[in-house]
Amino acid sequence: MQNRIKVQLELFERRYLDDVVDLWNLVFKGRRYFYPMSRERFEKYILKNRDFNLEGCVVAVSKSRVVGFGLAVIRSSGDYKLDINDLPGFISILFVSPEFRHKGVGTMILNFLEGFILESGKGESQVGYPYNPICFSPGVDMSTYAFRFFLNRGYRLKAASLHMELNLKDFYLREKISRYLETHRRMGITYRICNEKDRESLYKLMDHFPGWYSRVREALESESPREVLVAVHHTKVIGFVGPIWLDDRRGCFTGIGVHPQYRRRKIGTVLFNLLCSKLKEMGASYITLHTGTSNPAQEIYFDAGFKVKSVWATKMLKRLKGCGDK
Repeated sequence: MQNRIKVQLELFERRYLDDVVDLWNLVFKGRRYFYPMSRERFEKYILKNRDFNLEGCVVAVSKSRVVGFGLAVIRSSGDYKLDINDLPGFISILFVSPEFRHKGVGTMILNFLEGFILESGKGESQVGYPYNPICFSPGVDMSTYAFRFFLNRGYRLKAASLHMELNLKDFYLREKISRYLETHRRMGITYRICNEKDRESLYKLMDHFPGWYSRVREALESESPREVLVAVHHTKVIGFVGPIWLDDRRGCFTGIGVHPQYRRRKIGTVLFNLLCSKLKEMGASYITLHTGTSNPAQEIYFDAGFKVKSVWATKMLKRLKGCGDK
């Protein structure tokens, strides 16, 4: 496997670990969703991941120097009501040293990863986070060259999201939120941190939000549980937001949802504003989130004061030739 500038692809070996980590930090430093990579993080999130397969992990080498890296994975276990046979293969990460870009190295790595996915029996390749078992960002920032790179190599946009942010310095619960709370109280609806008695009712609510089921359950039942804020009608959980956590000074949460029979009553609005208040109380200075470009919930976020910072391709798909094609 070799190209015109004398770059060859080799399967990842531990002797390349330090060079891959160094290049990773060089390439992504200063970008959104840059989390400094280390040997320990690489071991934990990649090499020890149950879906890691060495055959889908490749380095590009020029004169003994690592100049690129790529990882593709096949999900091996299902999620709540998820049939893994319906899933594509996933491109988890692909990057090239700055001075080796626009020379065919990225394409060479991508071709290798797609070949691995095809040989694994998958007819589609996905870039983006939905159901991706090893994922380091929501997808591809649509303002970057990476977005055009994948478009020009056959990937098509299937879902996009708004990256939004709120500075919590001046956030407070407005008078209208207090009015909604009082209206809900008279209806028998209360808000609280999910407790042991609420869990089964919350899990039943997750029938309407299967994509978040496993993350909510794992967060509540882990050795270091994370909190989930719930709306409760008498004893029935009818809405949730969370799990909630801090990443340094950034407030984070997984998802928000309200039972279909209880929508259009401002329950989601109250839940989200209580979330912002809770994260500020925990010490967060700002909150970031992603929401689908056509998701009506974005109006809740705009109303709370969030601003759009960037737009991301969260799901790009490519049909791979050779799998069922004539």
